Amino acid sequence: MLKSNRLIFIFLFLANLSFAQTLSVTATLSPATCSGTLVSFDLEYIPTASVATTFDFNSGDLPVGWNSSPYIVGTPCDLESTPPASYQDGSNYFWATVYNDGNATANNNANPKVRYVETNSLNVLNGGIITFLIRYGADDPFLGQGFVGGQPRNNCEDPDEPREQVYLQYSIDNGATWNVTPPGDNYNLSPFLNGVTWTTGAVVTDTWDTTGGYAKPWYEWYPNNIDIPNAAKSTNTKFRWIQPSSSNFFYDNWGLDDVTVTRLPAASSSWTLDFGDGEIRQIGKETEFDWQGFGGSGTGILNINGVEFSTGNVINPGIARQVLTDLINASTDIRINGKVSASTGLGGKMTVTGLNSEAFSYSAEALGFGDFVIITEQNPLSSTLSLTYLYLPSNQDYSKTLSLTTILSDGDTVSISPTIFVPASDTTPPIATAPVSVTADTDPGDCFATITDIGSPTFSDNCLIGNITNNKPLNNQYPKGVTSITWYITDHVSNVTTVTQTIIVIDNEFPNLTIPADVNSSNCSLALLAANTADNCGPAPTITKSIPDGYVFSSGQTAVIWQAEDSSSNITSKTQLVTITDITPPTATVTPITLETDVGECYKSVDRNILLQYAADPTDNCQSSINITDNIPAQLNVGVHSVTYIFSDDTGNQTTLVQSVTIVDLSAPAITPPADINSDSCVIVLGDPTINDNCTYTISNNAPPTFPAGNTIVTWTVSDSSGNISTATQNVFFNDNTDPTILIDSNPIVGVDPGLCTASVVDLGTEITNDDCSVASVTNDAPDTFQIGVTTVTWTVEDSSGNIATATQTVTVVDDEKPVARGRDIVIELNRNGTATVTKDQINNGSSDNCLLESFGISKSYTNDLQNPNNPTNPPPVNILPPIDNTNTFTKKNSNTFLKSGLLTFNCNDVGVKQVTLLATDSSGNTDEVTVNVTILASSLCSTSTTSTPSTDPDSDGDGFLDSVDAFPNDPLEWIDTDGDNIGNNSDNDDDGDGFSDDIEIINNSDPLDDNSIPIDIDGDGLINPEDLDDDGDGFSDIIEDLVGTSPNDNNDFPLDTDNDGIINFYDDDDDNDGQLDEYENICGSDPLNFMFFSTDTDLDGLPDCIDLDDDNDGFSDEEEIFEGTLPKDKKSFPQDYDGDGLAGKRDNCFNVFNPDQLDTDEDTFGDACDNCINVFNPDQRDYDLDLIGNACDDDDDNDGQSDIVEIECNSDPLDENSLSPDYDNDGLPNCIDLDDDNDTQSDIAEINCGSDPLDENSMSPDYDNDGILDCDDNDKDNDGIIDLIDLNPFNYDEILISEFISPNGDGINDNWEIIPIERFPNNEVWIYSRAGNLLLNKKQYNNDWNGYYKGNPAPESSYLYMIDLNGDKVIDYKGWFYLTK
Repeated sequence: MLKSNRLIFIFLFLANLSFAQTLSVTATLSPATCSGTLVSFDLEYIPTASVATTFDFNSGDLPVGWNSSPYIVGTPCDLESTPPASYQDGSNYFWATVYNDGNATANNNANPKVRYVETNSLNVLNGGIITFLIRYGADDPFLGQGFVGGQPRNNCEDPDEPREQVYLQYSIDNGATWNVTPPGDNYNLSPFLNGVTWTTGAVVTDTWDTTGGYAKPWYEWYPNNIDIPNAAKSTNTKFRWIQPSSSNFFYDNWGLDDVTVTRLPAASSSWTLDFGDGEIRQIGKETEFDWQGFGGSGTGILNINGVEFSTGNVINPGIARQVLTDLINASTDIRINGKVSASTGLGGKMTVTGLNSEAFSYSAEALGFGDFVIITEQNPLSSTLSLTYLYLPSNQDYSKTLSLTTILSDGDTVSISPTIFVPASDTTPPIATAPVSVTADTDPGDCFATITDIGSPTFSDNCLIGNITNNKPLNNQYPKGVTSITWYITDHVSNVTTVTQTIIVIDNEFPNLTIPADVNSSNCSLALLAANTADNCGPAPTITKSIPDGYVFSSGQTAVIWQAEDSSSNITSKTQLVTITDITPPTATVTPITLETDVGECYKSVDRNILLQYAADPTDNCQSSINITDNIPAQLNVGVHSVTYIFSDDTGNQTTLVQSVTIVDLSAPAITPPADINSDSCVIVLGDPTINDNCTYTISNNAPPTFPAGNTIVTWTVSDSSGNISTATQNVFFNDNTDPTILIDSNPIVGVDPGLCTASVVDLGTEITNDDCSVASVTNDAPDTFQIGVTTVTWTVEDSSGNIATATQTVTVVDDEKPVARGRDIVIELNRNGTATVTKDQINNGSSDNCLLESFGISKSYTNDLQNPNNPTNPPPVNILPPIDNTNTFTKKNSNTFLKSGLLTFNCNDVGVKQVTLLATDSSGNTDEVTVNVTILASSLCSTSTTSTPSTDPDSDGDGFLDSVDAFPNDPLEWIDTDGDNIGNNSDNDDDGDGFSDDIEIINNSDPLDDNSIPIDIDGDGLINPEDLDDDGDGFSDIIEDLVGTSPNDNNDFPLDTDNDGIINFYDDDDDNDGQLDEYENICGSDPLNFMFFSTDTDLDGLPDCIDLDDDNDGFSDEEEIFEGTLPKDKKSFPQDYDGDGLAGKRDNCFNVFNPDQLDTDEDTFGDACDNCINVFNPDQRDYDLDLIGNACDDDDDNDGQSDIVEIECNSDPLDENSLSPDYDNDGLPNCIDLDDDNDTQSDIAEINCGSDPLDENSMSPDYDNDGILDCDDNDKDNDGIIDLIDLNPFNYDEILISEFISPNGDGINDNWEIIPIERFPNNEVWIYSRAGNLLLNKKQYNNDWNGYYKGNPAPESSYLYMIDLNGDKVIDYKGWFYLTK
């Protein structure tokens, strides 16, 4: 039940944008009952008045539609008197200003002028209120009569006559006609609005009341609040304030202000309602209908379209209202059944009572005979309505949208559509109990049971029950198994309770089974024929046998137990005997095997069991046990061996196979290299490595024939006889610091080339070099041609390491070619003094030499003692030259014989032909001479002397020069004085007196006998060039100029000294003296010869920035600063020591962690204090998952919960947290390594083998006995100790299985009578009797050991009775028969 609820809905409705209409609804919910929810509704229509027109006269412009006589805003003569406090708003107001006749010159009472104010047309059909302020001008001053300036005085006269009253009028035809305007002085004509005058207040009077004078309240601002009378209610009503007349020409003053006309909307007349059920209800309260009828007799019942209305009839008033309205609007006649008596003049009133006690009242009056009834509807106004509505019961909360409309008297409507929430009235379902379960057997031969009565449920409900149904079969036939019958108990609001009844139908009929006949065969793989079965129920029974399809029979007899089991587990069993004789040998395969040698040995100790594992799948056609014999030795050496196997079955059938067994040595040799070598000698002995191997081996290395400088890694390789290889490395550090040696075996002396002054083909001999490594090159600086003299040749030897040694040898080139002396014969004549001279030039006829002719000598080839007897003045020539040496050797003339001056003097004694020898000497001292004839002609002196006295010696000093030509005739050592300095040339060092010694001139190729031929002295400093250290006098020595490359003979070409610091540029490191070395400027691209152009040097340390490793000299290299992001050219910007460990920037291997020790265990440049893998080299510091453990040592790089090893194993990405290997059961082991993916306790392999889904925990292979071994792999599914192969009930736990037959023929099959599993019952006792009742066996703790013998003799083939006490309690638990067959 619910508490009463009061819901209120209030809605605002705007009509014609003028009226604000409110329609409110209040809904009150009564407590819910089984019948539903009753809701009381209270409806109210609240009309609101609105302003029709208003004006406050604050401006001179009237509202649209208003009209008036002339006026001003405010008082024209004087200020208004003090108004009441409530009206002192200081605003403007209307003030009439029209003269009486419009003529300022006369007081014309005959033509009064009207003063008025008129509103626009208004809709006040439903009434309203008029409010305004009005005042007569009693406070205006009187200025006197007469005229001023031809105009009357503007006296503001007060209204003081009745005709000067102001009236309020109305017009209901939009101002076409007004109430009658009083003519002349008749001021009291009707109808005025409520007869109001402002001389007597609201009372109509005949005269203007002046007795009170100005005491009347309307002589000050007077408020008015007047209801609009019924006569003035229309849709086109105008109001006006009018003063029909006034006296004189003065102002009869009056004012108007703050006019407001309000209007009311139409009232409610009826209601239209829909409570959310779609049915329209029309309700009008006490609606009366008048009609005119006819007289006569009749029943007085009003019949409207077949609906009769009479007193007390109950009918929906909405229907009646709608029917009447439709008929009236359609001008349809309403007939009265029967006649009303005209004589009696029936008049009556009929009331029709409708829903919720609302009523319509109808009044009838008989006016005469006729066939028609005219109905006129009269609507008394009503704004409220109260009624109730019962909402149907429900079991759910629901809402209803109402449609509520009130129809106003003017036809307008106001509607709202509120939504009401109706709570559920009944949510309690019935209480019910199902009928008891029913159990029945199947009908004979059928798979169903026919049950006609299954009972009924019991039930109750808090309200009413609607119906009871169920889903039982219509034919009452229930199939085998469990059938659930659902009963549905539903109450009257659809609350439903369901209960379930169980019908159990059991199939107890056994199936029929027909099996094939017994079989004798030699085929162990015999396929048995099929068995047949039938059953009363489907599906067809399952036929099983104690052996699977494809079963291989053992040799001997096998009992095959057939079973037919229907779907209800009813089982029928039968036995078939199969006898097999085996004549086929077993089959097997052997697989070649490769085994590794024992540790540290070159052989393998053979484990027979290991080899037998590769004697694969020995099988027998009859599943016989197979015996294996072999020739496996105790050990096998490395190599390939053959092992022979013999496979024998139980019947003696044999198969022989050979297996290849390979023994391999997979142990690599262990090698320790020789110690590292550090040598400066090319003769390096590597040493021998230490080798350890289980077999034989060979050693090699990759050492080069010679070792280069530096470190050479020598790889030693050891390979054993099985090809296993190990390597080790040895470091050989070699630095060749030993210079090579060189020796030259000769200093050759050679002659010049024929005709030349040089030697071009010179055998320098053999150089002898040596180096402890190798000689890379031998070079020398020998020229292509050697000049005469000694040339030093430098030999350079360089070894393979760049070490250099030098040696020198001298090559002496000797000019061994003598000059060629050429002479010519001449004739001379003695002078008057009897003398004549001959010079070398006179007899030289183009003598030459391969090198340089250094000097000439001249001598006489005769003596004066050898006179020509035929001509004493011309003695015969005497050859005083040495004999010619045919061996081409020669001898120089003695300087006493050959005159260096080359001048011979002849006198009269020499007249005749004389022989003179010319001696040519080259620069190497080689000489050659030629003898010429000099014919000497005598002078007159010689003739006189010759004829008068005997001649004296013409060569007094005997120097070969006649005294006549001998400058020193008495000095045999001198005979010529070229420069006339009285010093003979032979003694004179400067023969020609030019200031240069003869030797100097000869060396410098100037003529020592010609004072015009002098050695060169370019700079004129008195030092000839060979002696002058500065030939051109430019201030720089010739050696310096040759070295620098300028010309030593041109004083305009000299070495530069750009900065004039006294150091030529060639030696000056800073040519322009700008503080930067030329080397640096060349590197950095500035001009080393321009001190204005130099490279930037930020820290002014003399090192330009381009080569300065620390531009700003802040202690941090530019490279460091660029790496750290600081400014390399700003000393104030440098890497910081953020962690305070005294190291900044990249010098700190943990820049933000204090670690002054800079320990870096893994040497990856990241200190241990900040290395995310301290012991693993990882310079990249990659840490994919940002767990502060670097990838190099993080087991789970992407932190996805799966280790990297597992992800790699399972082919997911260890660097992608979204790449996860599937882990179906979320046990942390991905499926690829999880042995039980779905964690259902069954391994994946077992599930796959048995056909269930390893990725579905709800898909499990059967494990009937819950022993953890799935049925498909379990040979004892019910765990009763009886293997399924022989278990008659493999899915039912059997206490024991008793053999049904025994065949003690010694074949090992069924030779003993067996009880399985008898070992579970250690206290058992067994009895066996013959068919004759003889006791053959009585044994406690029977152990399946009776072999069919009795007292040593075989029992005959027959049936035998057994009795079994399993627990030794003397209670026979089992007894029955078994058959003994041979």
